[in-house]
Amino acid sequence: MIVAFIDAEANFLVVKAYEYTTILSIMLCDAMCIPAVVVISLLFLHSKFNWRHYTAVFLCLFGLAIMIVHDWRKSANEGTHRVIGDAMALGAAIMYAISNICQEVLVKHDDWKEFLGMVGIGGSVVTLVQLLIVERTTLVTMDWSISVVLLLLGYVVCLVGMYVITAVRIGYDV
Repeated sequence: MIVAFIDAEANFLVVKAYEYTTILSIMLCDAMCIPAVVVISLLFLHSKFNWRHYTAVFLCLFGLAIMIVHDWRKSANEGTHRVIGDAMALGAAIMYAISNICQEVLVKHDDWKEFLGMVGIGGSVVTLVQLLIVERTTLVTMDWSISVVLLLLGYVVCLVGMYVITAVRIGYDV
């Protein structure tokens, strides 16, 4: 249930980040997941990496720093809140990293189908409760046209597909 909570909150932060910053910034901040996975793997799984891995982590962090400084300057000039969106996307990337490491550990020791079911049920409950608390005004005032419903449905189908494919892939790699 903890992994489901972390993963649901990561998805929430990414979606909310779109309100504040650009898709490019979110994609670049999402690349922070790679260095976070490396650090968490070093600390908790005692994984071994070579100099190429550390070089890639450094390049991710360097590019991320440049992008955040650019967004900070642009926000100051335009009066926008891009840095808030960047922080949300960074938080989501770190949460995704934690979720990915937990998924790898759990799938290696347990059945991937059970993991997927528990994350799906737990994530659905967490997301529903959060939706009713945080987004209830949006739900009431939203224009529920067929295109909006289809877009939401497409988003859900893509997320389900991604979680199934990653869990199956990790489950068969073991």
